[in-house]
Amino acid sequence: MQRTYLAASIGILLSTGVSFSAESAPWYTQGIFNPTLRVEIMLVNNLDIERIDEPVVIPRSALPMQDLQEMWLTIVDPTGTPRGEPTKERLRQFGYHEIRAEANGRMLFHQADDLDKDGVWDEIFLITDLKPNAQKKIYLYIGFNDRGWNEHTTHATIGSYCRHLIPFWESENVGWKLWYFTDCDVFGKREPQLMSQHLNMDNLDGYGVPKEMGSDIMGVGESLGGGGIVLFEQPDAPDVVSRPRFTPARTEAEFDEAWNVGPVSDTRYAFDVVVNGPLRSMIRVQTFNWNTGRGTYALEQLYTAYTRQSYTTCKVTFSEFLPMNDSVLFGCGIKKHPNESTAYQQGGTIVTAGS
Repeated sequence: MQRTYLAASIGILLSTGVSFSAESAPWYTQGIFNPTLRVEIMLVNNLDIERIDEPVVIPRSALPMQDLQEMWLTIVDPTGTPRGEPTKERLRQFGYHEIRAEANGRMLFHQADDLDKDGVWDEIFLITDLKPNAQKKIYLYIGFNDRGWNEHTTHATIGSYCRHLIPFWESENVGWKLWYFTDCDVFGKREPQLMSQHLNMDNLDGYGVPKEMGSDIMGVGESLGGGGIVLFEQPDAPDVVSRPRFTPARTEAEFDEAWNVGPVSDTRYAFDVVVNGPLRSMIRVQTFNWNTGRGTYALEQLYTAYTRQSYTTCKVTFSEFLPMNDSVLFGCGIKKHPNESTAYQQGGTIVTAGS
């Protein structure tokens, strides 16, 4: 049997370096899966802290071959504990696609995501643990493998919420939704679980869901909630910000209600689910026709929830940026805790905490 090593230059999310080698090591097998082609990847953690369930992204563009179907990708931690042969009871429950006995490592669950929706996946996403100031080797085996059920630990949905379409994305620990389009509500969990499928389909109020599911833990209103974007358009008034929900098209009464005018005359929004688990879920929000009186803008926000984590990230890209002056600054913020007892700010980092 001829076995082949390949190397590629791969970047990893939230980590700071990669290196590669072609040293020989025992090859992974699982049942009848006996691959002959693998890529060896060395992840590097140069921080002095242990990183648990660290998100890792492998771009398709970095791989030696580009035309790979998702079922031909198997990620393996060679130091992981191999799974044994499943019981007869488990095989009856999960069938042919259940993972069989492994050797020389443990398969890591992953997903191949098509972010730009062109029909070709763009990234492999997985999680793994990284020791402080250490390297970790993983293997990408290439060969058909149709075994391995992924437990879904994130979810994203867009549904009707009191006759109002809202995006909701969540990990097992925390959820987020956009009642106010660009400023996040935060939903706290009492125990790890996914619940957004019930929120919309069962018409549950975020403040009145069954107690065991958790509850909305933040009122957004006119604040930035759990995270919102702004522009600083007035250098002589650094405390004044421009926001998509508050534009010159609104009357004073409408400001009190924190709602827009109609979507033709004022800012409008569009939502779609980009990725829906199992390990990460993404919502795309597009903001159009944002006229502040000092400029015209359009942007995209890509929100992501990660398995086993209690944070969300948001990547913001402006597709239209037409300010009337060249001193406009980007900004984002969070709502100050109403019973704040602790506050911290350094550079672009802000923490507010209270009872």
